Amino acid sequence: MLKGGGHIKVVWTFGVGPDAETIRNFKIARGRFISRNDVAARARVLVIGAKVEERLFGRRSALGETVRLDGYPFRVIGVSVPKGEQMVNMGPRDDEQVLMPISTAQRLITLSDKIDYMIYEPRTREQGTESIERVRTLIGRHHSFKPADDEALAFFNVGDIVVMMDSMGLALNIFLSACGLLTLAIGAIGIMNIMLVAVTERTREIGLRKALGATNRLLFVQLICETLAITIAAGVVGDMVGGVLIRAMQIMRNSSARAQFLMPQVVFSPRVAMLSTLAFVAVGVLAALLPAIRAVRIDPAVALREE
Repeated sequence: MLKGGGHIKVVWTFGVGPDAETIRNFKIARGRFISRNDVAARARVLVIGAKVEERLFGRRSALGETVRLDGYPFRVIGVSVPKGEQMVNMGPRDDEQVLMPISTAQRLITLSDKIDYMIYEPRTREQGTESIERVRTLIGRHHSFKPADDEALAFFNVGDIVVMMDSMGLALNIFLSACGLLTLAIGAIGIMNIMLVAVTERTREIGLRKALGATNRLLFVQLICETLAITIAAGVVGDMVGGVLIRAMQIMRNSSARAQFLMPQVVFSPRVAMLSTLAFVAVGVLAALLPAIRAVRIDPAVALREE
C-alpha cells in the first residue's frame, strides 16, 4: 500500500540493487536510481514508475516527496521515464512498479534474507544458454540440488523471445519480398498481354504507317513510350494508394498505447516510393520488348489485308 499526494494505491514493489537500472533498462527522467550506498545503509528511498507518480500526484512532481509504503516513510529519489507497453513484463508494466533497495525490502517487508528470484544479464546474448548452466551449477552447490534437476530451479531466458522475434521478422521479410517479386511478375505479365493485344488490334494501323514510310525504330520507340506512360501512371497511382494506407495505419497506431506497441511505426518515404516506381517501370519496359519486336516484324502487305 503506497500513500502519497493525498491518494492510496496498491503497487508492485521490488527490492533491487543498482545493477537493475541497466539489466531492466530503467531510464530515470528525474532524480537518480538506487545506489550501492543506499543498499549498504538500508536507506528508505524509492524509485517509482511514471504511472505511479501520475496516479498519486497527478501533474505534480513526486521527486523529493515523502510517501508511506505499508506505513513506513520513504523518500522518492527518482522517477523513471515512461515505457508504455512492453514485450516482457516482470509483474505489471515497469511504469506501475516501485523499487527500493534490496536490503531495505528484506528488513521491512519480507523480514528474511531469502531471495525468491533474481535477474541477471550475461555479457553477450550468445552466452545466455551457457550462463544458465553455470548459474544452475553454482547455486546447486550451495543449495544441495543437482544441476540437472529442472524442478529445483526454473529459468526464463528473455534471449529466447528475442531470437523468436528475430526469426518471425526474417520470415515476414522473406514473405513480403516474395509478395513484391510476385506482384512485379504479375504486373509484367499484365503489361505484356496489354501490349500484345494492342499490337494485334492495331495491325492495320502499324502496316499503314510502315507503308507510308515509318521505320521499325520509330514504331519500336512508340510502343516503348506507350508502355512508359502506362507504367508511370500505374506507379503514381500505386504511390498515392500506398500513401493513403500508410496514413490510415498511422491514425490507427496513434489511437491507443496498445496499438502503438503492437503496430510498427510506418512512415511514407519518397525515396522508397520513387525506387519502387522506377523498378515497376523497368520491369514494364522489359515486358514490352516482346510486343514491340513483334510489331516491327509485321509485313505491311499482310497487315493491310487484315480486317
